[in-house]
Amino acid sequence: MATGTAACVMAVAMAAARTTCSDGRSWANEPQQHYSTVLSPWHEVRQSTQHNGWFLRHLRCPRDVFETLHTRVDSAWKKTNVQLHPRAVFDTYDRLAVAMHYLMHEAGVDQSAALFGMSKTTAWESVQQVIFVVEWKGICEGFEAIAGLPNVCGAVDGSLIEIHRFEEWEGWYCRKGFPAFNLQAVVNHHKRFLSYSLRPGSANDKSVYSHRALG
Repeated sequence: MATGTAACVMAVAMAAARTTCSDGRSWANEPQQHYSTVLSPWHEVRQSTQHNGWFLRHLRCPRDVFETLHTRVDSAWKKTNVQLHPRAVFDTYDRLAVAMHYLMHEAGVDQSAALFGMSKTTAWESVQQVIFVVEWKGICEGFEAIAGLPNVCGAVDGSLIEIHRFEEWEGWYCRKGFPAFNLQAVVNHHKRFLSYSLRPGSANDKSVYSHRALG
């Protein structure tokens, strides 16, 4: 009787083992996706090769698509913006991410900034920089349509803007003899400002140009 019971138990165990092997549970791989969209901070998501679900949730695209977009934006960055310092806290990867989040959600820039650990000012600056990169080709095409000249990305001009004299007026007098701002601006084909540099009137044009925000 005991022998029969043991044989029955053995048969059941062998059947269970075969079932487990056949449905693949014994060959389970490590999870390839992490869908923790709330608790995973950006620096952790960025350093990991996983978290595809985080990108889908917050940036509306798979991670590989974001990587492709970043490659293109990064290659064109220095043509439109000041080159970031090698030790900058937020590089083009971070700036593209916060810009995409802001543009794809109805929440304000402060929520996007908080998600990526940025100040509101840095986040807004990043949005403008990324948009400028995206619109760069269209600006060139606009100037070519107007004047027939290819590869023109902006029109530059300067002006001395007369102001009231400050109490501490040293350095504000321009070469024409009155206190002023020395303004240098870049506009697109619609005559909208792309960049400007504003310095005291005593600053020469070279100094104003060297302090420009445009790359």
